[in-house]
Amino acid sequence: MKGTGMKIKIYLFLLTFFQVISVFGQDEISTDTTVFLIPQWKKGELHNVKFTAATNRRRAGKTAQYVSAFDASFFVKEADSSGFIVEWEYKKCTLAEGEDNIENYILAGILNTKLACKFSITGKFQELINADEIRVVTNRSIDNLISRSVSDPDMNLQYVAAKQIIGSQLGLETVTLKEINSYHFLFGYEYRLGIVQNKKGKMTNLFGGQPHNGVQKIELSSIDNKKSICVIEMNKTVDNEVLKSQVVAYFKQLAIQTGKQLTANFEQGKLEYSEKVVQHIDFKKSILLKSSFKRIFNIGIEEQATIIDIETID
Repeated sequence: MKGTGMKIKIYLFLLTFFQVISVFGQDEISTDTTVFLIPQWKKGELHNVKFTAATNRRRAGKTAQYVSAFDASFFVKEADSSGFIVEWEYKKCTLAEGEDNIENYILAGILNTKLACKFSITGKFQELINADEIRVVTNRSIDNLISRSVSDPDMNLQYVAAKQIIGSQLGLETVTLKEINSYHFLFGYEYRLGIVQNKKGKMTNLFGGQPHNGVQKIELSSIDNKKSICVIEMNKTVDNEVLKSQVVAYFKQLAIQTGKQLTANFEQGKLEYSEKVVQHIDFKKSILLKSSFKRIFNIGIEEQATIIDIETID
């Protein structure tokens, strides 16, 4: 099925377009068994952060691994009763040889550009304030990537798709703020020790249509009030049969459109679409000390694991 790999990579790129955050506003920060992750940032704070993004992929019997890294910082420009304005900035990047994650290439093209993010008083992301400015810089970065990838149709098509995506506010924020949103992901929640919060959530439908119905489990696994450190874990999955039906329907339609025969037997295998996050947080300073995010997307003919490690390195 010619072109299938290229289609899959485009849909994998779109994976990050959805995130659900529930917000709880509370006055207390913690008790012996409870943590309220509400930002305690002060105006003028500056923190340095390191992001490491690894991709492990299996396709057509071949495996590949790419590890890229970004140094970044965030500066609390404003902090008042209406919330926070935080300026994030990617300052340095090291891209893996052969890296094919287009988001990393795009971010490498907007280094030393301030991303002014507005957060609510409870830590919920609200908007990228200087979106117009960032869109100009990001467009310039993508245009450069498009011109340099003419000889690689797969990558070139993905860059063209990315250029269309950033035309919207949501698309621009998704492309440029993926790592940043991972840093702030769990803020705004209330957590209780030993209590697993089971929630119905939505996960992006990689093949169009309505989002998948997923199951999300969040748990405060440990709390140290003396050191003001807690560990929170989150797991999110899509039911195997739901995912399988979407994959089969998509590839049957693709076979009709391309005139090719559907040879892969998706119906017999176990597919997987899951995410797991483990974060160590200083809840007094509202600093993410370290975090590990892992997403697995396995549709039989291709399996991809994406791992994002985050560490505050003040």
